Amino acid sequence: EREVWQRSMNNNSMYLDIISHFSSYCCIVYVQGLPKIDDVLLKWLAEYTKHHPWRFVFLENVDMSWNFSENRDRCNFTFALPNPAHMIDSTADLQTPHIAEVRPSHVCDYDETLIPSLERCRRPTELRPHFLQHFGKQCAEGARFFEEFPPPSRMQGDFRDELGKHLFSKDPFLVLLVSPPGAGKTHYMDETRHRLQREHGVEITAFDGSSDILVTHTLAELLQRAVSGSCGDSHLLIVDEYHMLSDDQKVELFEWLADKLSTLRVVLIANRIDSKDREKLDHCRKMKQEEPNGAQ
Repeated sequence: EREVWQRSMNNNSMYLDIISHFSSYCCIVYVQGLPKIDDVLLKWLAEYTKHHPWRFVFLENVDMSWNFSENRDRCNFTFALPNPAHMIDSTADLQTPHIAEVRPSHVCDYDETLIPSLERCRRPTELRPHFLQHFGKQCAEGARFFEEFPPPSRMQGDFRDELGKHLFSKDPFLVLLVSPPGAGKTHYMDETRHRLQREHGVEITAFDGSSDILVTHTLAELLQRAVSGSCGDSHLLIVDEYHMLSDDQKVELFEWLADKLSTLRVVLIANRIDSKDREKLDHCRKMKQEEPNGAQ
């Protein structure tokens, strides 16, 4: 019965169930039956054990190959089975039984004339003419088989100058700051917030989007409580770990922000972005374009 019940549990319920087993006499909770674990649950457990140094969660045979790297880095894999991807050093390793049984494979016959010679492979500059010669004629008339290099991404570069312009102005704005973990997003905001508070009297509310407080409270409730009584354009809301919010929580966040963007300054910090995030930002941008003197 317990196994069937656990299969129907969501992340919130599993988290509360796991930590409920800790007591003054129990410092290790052994979890079985989870083939994989969602990143939000893994992050909650990592934070919980960080704040309770003598409490440990042992996850038996959980595949974390596809979890976020910043969450895997907080786990101890001493007793875990080796990751097959880390055991491949040569093509011969691909044929070993323990690798072959888990990797996708197929056999496909190729025209030998289409395969570049070893000499050409040793000179990479000759590969493009080779493929253009043999595959270019298969393209539709006028089409290019090899596209030109794409333009540089607008998301590259140092974010600090551009973000600083918004932070030290009094105009309301909504910024989604995205980069891989370790780029200094949170560190920059921590340094800047002290200047904003000391020199400009800005009231700042920082919220962790991966906090386990979201297990028992709604996001809108917590944000409303945090910014209630704020002084409009002198208030800055920082939502860190935005990418850890569920789709429903992101919808809840933007619905809560909808009538506050004309007065509130908001920075969302994330390690990754998806198409739904872009749609939400585009929707906010269109809403503000319809209002005079709206947020950016």
